[in-house]
Amino acid sequence: MNITVFNGSPRVEQGNTHIMVEAFSEGAQKAGAHIEPIFLQKKEINHCRGCFACWGESNVCVLDDDMTDLIGKYMGSDVVIFATPVYVDNVTGIMKQFMDRLPLIWTQKKAGEMLITKQNIIKLERNLENLRREDRNTEHGKRKKIEKFEIDIGWIL
Repeated sequence: MNITVFNGSPRVEQGNTHIMVEAFSEGAQKAGAHIEPIFLQKKEINHCRGCFACWGESNVCVLDDDMTDLIGKYMGSDVVIFATPVYVDNVTGIMKQFMDRLPLIWTQKKAGEMLITKQNIIKLERNLENLRREDRNTEHGKRKKIEKFEIDIGWIL
């Protein structure tokens, strides 16, 4: 079993997150797993531009950095672990940048079973845009907006 651990601690080997990852890794290795630790702080991960080029037919990001290699490691893993300290009730900045650059991976299960397809996301975005155009100041408009959003979320999930 191949396990890739993406460590989002800015303190790299000096942080408490690394101590926990090492303990986990030791147990997993004893059980026969191959562990590959990756320190995101040591990688060049640019901010997502939100251009959606990766959603096109090529599914390739326009940014030239370490993410191509990291996505390959992610896809080649049997198990993926995100290890991060909690900063302001959330993941660290570098972990967030990494997660923001995984749009198509987040939408698919490893076995190819779709959780959320990009077509579903596009449909949800279009429906939300249509709702924005509707009259939100009336009680009927507010109720309609909530009902439509609940239907879309239920349909996607």
